[in-house]
Amino acid sequence: MHKLNIIFFSFIILISNLGCGNSTQESTNKSKSVKKNYALDESSNLAAGKINDNIVCVNNSENSYAIYLPENYSDSNLFPVLFLFDSHGRGKFSIEKYKSLADEFGLIIACSNSSKNGQSESEQNIISYQFIEDVNSKFKIDNSKFF
Repeated sequence: MHKLNIIFFSFIILISNLGCGNSTQESTNKSKSVKKNYALDESSNLAAGKINDNIVCVNNSENSYAIYLPENYSDSNLFPVLFLFDSHGRGKFSIEKYKSLADEFGLIIACSNSSKNGQSESEQNIISYQFIEDVNSKFKIDNSKFF
C-alpha cells in the first residue's frame, strides 16, 4: 500500500508540474518585462551616446526597435522619450537624423523596426503597444513626457 501511495503522489506531482510549466515561463517573462534600468548594464551591450539598433521586445520577439540614449543618460534620472515610426521600418535610419537633438535636449529617441506602411490598423496597434511598453519597462522614462 505504501508503494501505491508513493506512485500516486508522484503522478500527481508530475501532472501538476506539467500543467503549470507555461505559467512559470509566463511569470518569468513578466518579471523580465518589468525589470527596469538594465539599459547601461554590461550584459545588455547598450550604451549612451550610441544607436542601439536591434532591441527585441520581451513580449514579442518578432517586434524590435532601435533606441538612442542621450550621452547624459543615467539610471538616476528620468528622461523624456520621443517615439518614431519609420514608413519602411528602419529604426536606425530615422534615429540618425535626430540623435543630435537627443543629446542637446536630453531625451531618449526610439524608433520601431517593425512598423511599416501597408500594415493593417490592428497590426499597427499591436506593434505600437508592444514597442512603447517595452521601452517603458527597460529604460528610465518620465511617463509625463512621451512624444
